[in-house]
Amino acid sequence: MLKKYVICFVVLFLSINPLLGYGQYDYQKKVFNHHVVHVITLSPQEYQLSLVKSHDQIFGLETLSHMAERSSVDVAINAGFFEMHGKKKGMPTGSLIINGSIYSLRHQQHDVLMSFLDKVMIRKVTGRVDAKIGHKRWPIKLVNDYPKGSAIVLYSDRWGETTHTVEGDRKEVQLDNQGQVIKVYDHGNVSIPSHGYVLSFPQSYQGNLSSVVLDFKGDLFERNVSAVMGIPMLVTQGRVVQDLYSKKSDFYVLPHARTAFGIKPNGDWVVVVAENTYQADLDNYSSSELMGLVRKFSQDGKFQEVLHMDINQLKDWIKSNMKDFGNTQGLTIVQLANLMVDMGCVDAINLDGGGSSTLWVSGKVINQTIGDEDWGLGLWTQRPIATAIVFKSRHGRLSD
Repeated sequence: MLKKYVICFVVLFLSINPLLGYGQYDYQKKVFNHHVVHVITLSPQEYQLSLVKSHDQIFGLETLSHMAERSSVDVAINAGFFEMHGKKKGMPTGSLIINGSIYSLRHQQHDVLMSFLDKVMIRKVTGRVDAKIGHKRWPIKLVNDYPKGSAIVLYSDRWGETTHTVEGDRKEVQLDNQGQVIKVYDHGNVSIPSHGYVLSFPQSYQGNLSSVVLDFKGDLFERNVSAVMGIPMLVTQGRVVQDLYSKKSDFYVLPHARTAFGIKPNGDWVVVVAENTYQADLDNYSSSELMGLVRKFSQDGKFQEVLHMDINQLKDWIKSNMKDFGNTQGLTIVQLANLMVDMGCVDAINLDGGGSSTLWVSGKVINQTIGDEDWGLGLWTQRPIATAIVFKSRHGRLSD
């Protein structure tokens, strides 16, 4: 059993109260046992929580700083997991619903951070959509995704202007926001109605599509719900989820940068971002990769001295500067869960971590954003992400 960290905290404490009693939040930086953890506590009476998708569309990535600035908020963190490469780059890998608009949907039971009627909760949900034709019912297992074989696919207007399917391969049905048929087409690549849907069937389907009805089941489809999937649930009813102790995969047992969200008994929200320093072996990188760093430094208008260094000098310079970032060790999932309990959370959920873990406060990123091994050289960079949780003062932006 892991010992409680509250006993061994050596805490560097900084409290930020921008307007005491008016748009107030509390920030702490905790440094203990080679860990660096940033904690922000916010009151739902003072702040409104919202989800933001990169570029407000399914695909593509955007830095947290840019999402926070364009949303005119005071605090922001990275949120859900996402596809990092290929044609699905930026697509959420779990459920994401923002103000009732479906970006992605997981049909199996899963854990989400959810906002409904101005109440924020962490819970297990099942988001199920069925296509009904007469007495027959088909579960929709692909939502806003590329067709696979004979699968039925549901598209929302977040996918794009059309379904982008091959015209000769599909039959498609336009539906309104209540799931009622607008028009049936004997081809693919059909336009998606604003706030509506398109059901895409294989061309081989022989049924009467004019009578199809969408049947939404579960809390995820209440009006104006926002929800983002997290993995795993960390804390429930004030206790660490016991299954976490038996997990053996690297995701659970190795230290990583982490982002988590928790809720206290009084309803206050706790945001945690734990740092992790990854330092690459520069000898494994080619001269062109190292010169790419030179170009980056030049574009940033910083570190001009590296422009005239040879490769060996550049390696020495990078190693020297990386030492300045320290040797911070991230947290395992169990350590993160125990930390959330120590912070007084009755419920908590893990969000995307690693190089995605980012905390933005009042105009700047305040954690050390050092990417994990899969992201590159481990230098101080801000990874573009797919979703953000943003917090806006109910009394107007504090920095204005």
